[in-house]
Amino acid sequence: MSCAARTLLSFTGILASCAAAKAAPEQPPAELSLELRLAENPLAVDLAFAFPGDADGETDVELAESWGGVGPERKDLEDLCVEGEDGRELALEVQGPHRWRARHAPGERLTVRARLPLNEVSFRAGFREHDFYRPILEPGLLHAIGHLFLPVPLHLPWTEPRAVELSYPGFAEAGWSVADSFGTGAGPRRVQASLGELRHALYLAGELDVYRPEEAPGLVVAVARHGFDFAGGDLADVAARILALERELMADPGGRHYLVSAIAVGQRAQRGLSYGGTGLTNAFALFLQPNADLALESESGLELRRLLAHEGFHEWNGVRLPLAPPEEPCYWFSEGFTDYFARRVLHQAGWLDDAAYAADLSRRLAEYHTSPAKNRDAADLGAAFWTDPAAQREPYLRGDVVACLLEAELARASGGERDLAAFMRGLLREASATGLPLDREQLLARIAEEAGDDVAAAIRRVVVDGETALLPADAFGADFALGERTVYAFDPGFDVDASIARHAAVGVRPAGPAALAGLAEGQAIRGFSIYNGDSERAIELTVMEDGDERALSFLPRGAALVVPAVSPVHGP
Repeated sequence: MSCAARTLLSFTGILASCAAAKAAPEQPPAELSLELRLAENPLAVDLAFAFPGDADGETDVELAESWGGVGPERKDLEDLCVEGEDGRELALEVQGPHRWRARHAPGERLTVRARLPLNEVSFRAGFREHDFYRPILEPGLLHAIGHLFLPVPLHLPWTEPRAVELSYPGFAEAGWSVADSFGTGAGPRRVQASLGELRHALYLAGELDVYRPEEAPGLVVAVARHGFDFAGGDLADVAARILALERELMADPGGRHYLVSAIAVGQRAQRGLSYGGTGLTNAFALFLQPNADLALESESGLELRRLLAHEGFHEWNGVRLPLAPPEEPCYWFSEGFTDYFARRVLHQAGWLDDAAYAADLSRRLAEYHTSPAKNRDAADLGAAFWTDPAAQREPYLRGDVVACLLEAELARASGGERDLAAFMRGLLREASATGLPLDREQLLARIAEEAGDDVAAAIRRVVVDGETALLPADAFGADFALGERTVYAFDPGFDVDASIARHAAVGVRPAGPAALAGLAEGQAIRGFSIYNGDSERAIELTVMEDGDERALSFLPRGAALVVPAVSPVHGP
């Protein structure tokens, strides 16, 4: 009996082991495999991206020809080649500046290889944001955006999730930390991602301080260890506060991986500050001059928080609520509504008190009402968006004011039960259920359902026809009053964009604000502090005059206009 029992127990243990083995079979190879290998002496990153070739035996591989203002003239990657499954190098036919065609056996697994050599983009003089979209490799830092770094096959569907293996050999051995749009660590790591997500991803490694704030589970903040005056932990605290508030607004429990990175670029600014960033797959890449200041009372502290809040909110308005192409007709929604929620988050966080919140609203209303593009229709704005600064700015302004209008009308229609955040949550639920992108007609139809046909028709006249948006007297509830004030149209008196690009005064208009302050056509400009669209903040320039530096300061004021203004009902 005892032997039989022991035998039975032993046999049961064998069965359990077999069952466990069957329950956890070895994973099949990932469909896609991306390896980034760090080489030293000389410094380089060797890229190897493996994928199934096209069933017809011809595969086109491409880097984005242009992206984010970076054109096809760049030459960052070297030694690009494509190998067959047995490691043989395939002949490549050049199809364009950054596109190649390989012929192979139908469906054969291919590997595209390339090398990124030392590429110290971030230490260039001046601040041109699109420079930092190019892949950067310098001692202690790899910063690469997939569009301009990852050669991808064009035959695979862009949106289909696939098993992807990511590995970074050589990085941990060199003491470099690794963080990307899908996780952290040198791996190998197995993730689910579409080809489009891989291309729109951030790949980051180097001497980084990496933070995982408890306030926002899933958030990873990676800050270049060298180059900033502020502590990386301060940026992590700010990002966590913003993300937690935005998740609360959208009733999103969070927990998903989301990367915020910050690298120092350009040179220290003697006057003013330049900064920028771009939203990517599960990530936001931030570019700051070395002397950026996060202190709320500093010149840059509030605006950096606004940038983080805007880009963070795109996780919902833009990613989870995608737009149907072409996207330009809905930029009033994706950008303007996002600006509205960024300001709301700054207020909720306590970084804007009621007086500052009202002043911020008033500046935005003034910028909208003085915009030269205020009454341009949607077709005109869309055609000019990428070439005309006023047309590019208008959807942000128009959409922000429409968001204020819709907030008031939703409250009116629901007896105070619903607001714009509830409207957005409803759109998110629908998008999650259907998986379909939004277009303008769908948005206007949903507005009609929730706020009424008259409201939807009024908003259509604004966002489609370019009619001026008019806010009701009670647009901002019982705590804020809507009145009027006199402001001035933004008129710097010179071509700001061309002057920044050339570091010299361009288009100085005789008797304009810049000329009256002493700026001369062609004069060298060493430093800029300009709040585009804001006529109440002085433009400050550092110019060269007779071999010496001279400071100029003037208000960019044009014609006087009466515009809406907001004030708190109760004092501080």
